Amino acid sequence: MLNFEIYEGFAFQTDLLTFRMECTLGENQAQAHYDPQTHLCLLRLPADFSFKDRRNQLWLQKVVREVLRGMAKRIILPRLATFAKQYGYTYRRVFIKDLSSRWGSCSEHGNINLNLWLLLLPSQFVDYVLKHELAHLRHLDHSPQFWQEVDRMTGGPGTAKALSKAKNDYLRKQVQPLFMGAQAS
Repeated sequence: MLNFEIYEGFAFQTDLLTFRMECTLGENQAQAHYDPQTHLCLLRLPADFSFKDRRNQLWLQKVVREVLRGMAKRIILPRLATFAKQYGYTYRRVFIKDLSSRWGSCSEHGNINLNLWLLLLPSQFVDYVLKHELAHLRHLDHSPQFWQEVDRMTGGPGTAKALSKAKNDYLRKQVQPLFMGAQAS
């Protein structure tokens, strides 16, 4: 689990989701609204919400995680199903989790775990992670055969590793600044 402080004005935008918060509601309420036309998820908080209060921070972190989990189910799971059908894969179950050090994983039983924070990435990197995990359904390692399979789904020889490197560069430059001071627990 990633522990971090959510500050006033915390927001992010990718081609899959724009996430914003505003303080407008009555006491002890939070409402999330998603507009599929604009890809905007707006989290409304109490008008007098204090971002500095420790209890409020813990509550808000939980709310943000649950909102993102719901958005991931709505946005990412259909993409995974599309790729699985397109490339001839079947999986058992998919879990959306708050993972601190991985974007996804695949079990020998055919279950796929995906990180709810994938929504912080542009679609090209989300799609890479989904295809990476699908390839693990056939190759539970990072063997040359595994990388050939990911390359097959991502555009040809060397594409998978290039996308992985580009994803890591994006994380370092665009995502990590959102979580300065974040700690895994």
